[in-house]
Amino acid sequence: MTAGPIGIIALVPDLWGDHWQPRHHVLSRLSQQFPVLWVSPPTYIEAWRSGGPGSSLARRGLHRLNDRLWTYAPRLPADYKRVYVRRGAIPRAFRRYHAWWLRRHAGVVTGLARRMGMQRTILYVWRPEFAEQVDLIPHDLLCYHIDDEYSFSPDKDVPIGSDEMKLLRQADLVFIHSRTLMEKKGHVNPNTHYVPNGVDFDLYRAATESTDPEPDDLRPIPHPRIGYVGYVKRHIDLPMLLELARTRRDWSLVLVGPVRDEHADIGADVAALRSEPNVHFLGARPARDLPFYTRGFDVCLMPYRQTNYTRYIYPLKLHEYLACGKPVVATPLENLREFADVLRFAECSDEWVSAIETALGDFDAGLARSRQAVARQSSWEHRVHVISQVLKGYVDRGLPATEPSAARA
Repeated sequence: MTAGPIGIIALVPDLWGDHWQPRHHVLSRLSQQFPVLWVSPPTYIEAWRSGGPGSSLARRGLHRLNDRLWTYAPRLPADYKRVYVRRGAIPRAFRRYHAWWLRRHAGVVTGLARRMGMQRTILYVWRPEFAEQVDLIPHDLLCYHIDDEYSFSPDKDVPIGSDEMKLLRQADLVFIHSRTLMEKKGHVNPNTHYVPNGVDFDLYRAATESTDPEPDDLRPIPHPRIGYVGYVKRHIDLPMLLELARTRRDWSLVLVGPVRDEHADIGADVAALRSEPNVHFLGARPARDLPFYTRGFDVCLMPYRQTNYTRYIYPLKLHEYLACGKPVVATPLENLREFADVLRFAECSDEWVSAIETALGDFDAGLARSRQAVARQSSWEHRVHVISQVLKGYVDRGLPATEPSAARA
């Protein structure tokens, strides 16, 4: 490797301004150690659906968030690669155009990296769909970060796809965020490291200690408030929530987060929930405001359906709820069972009612401190320190780690 500053080119599936995901937390903190160029794909379909073409285009092009963190998203009218090419609907000439565009895109990205002063480059890939770009962007180190089961199959376990297998085999380093994903994919590359989701602990702790008033839209909602923060999507057990709302009219069910419009199959369930007088959809809120909503809940929910897909998830909201010290009732997903000492589990509707009733009495200060202690160990600062040390050690020594690492969730 040549001498010079080391930077990160991150290939990510969304725009910087979208709902914050683990990649936002990881890369924003890695930018304190390395310059980071966040590269979005051609127009991301979900950005059009959630914010419209004007909103999506406004966030495209090159944006300098600070001296060490830049974002770049090419300006194209549609995500033609995902929608058409893989369905075989584009003629051969357009496929050639697509290949030309990828090479041009790689050249632009490489030029931007040089403009940021990068002389050595870590290519940090967040989705298997970017596998074909890896060989087009010069890099000294290839890192693949897995934060989901990308088949998204709810019914059956799907083998690792060809694009993902290529990345797993080609990568110098792999980071995986759940134990079940480690079981499925961690054996492919010997330099695979388990780094679970984290929490902006100081942000959430500050909210619990703050004397600021509750958010305006939360304040008039009566207690007890049974709250959920996150996307309203098909992976959530919406029929159970509807039964819960109808069974306990004295409880306020509060959902903070956007409805996934592309999940058309949940439309009827969402409409039924909206019609209930004790159900409150508050919509998307900025990440910095979410701790104040969580602080205002009496019990927090993780009401996932048990499917093949949710078997692999490690919910981002887990440690965010715990960082506020709140009682949490959750579906007993495999990656949550190790937290049984700070969670209550429920499956059928009767169990959810019973568990929430019990949790409403869990206001002991000692229990709250125990929950916060678990969250403190899972701060994003700790998680990203693990990642940065692995990256620095690899680059400095030019040698791979000999054993996969593990971090306590």
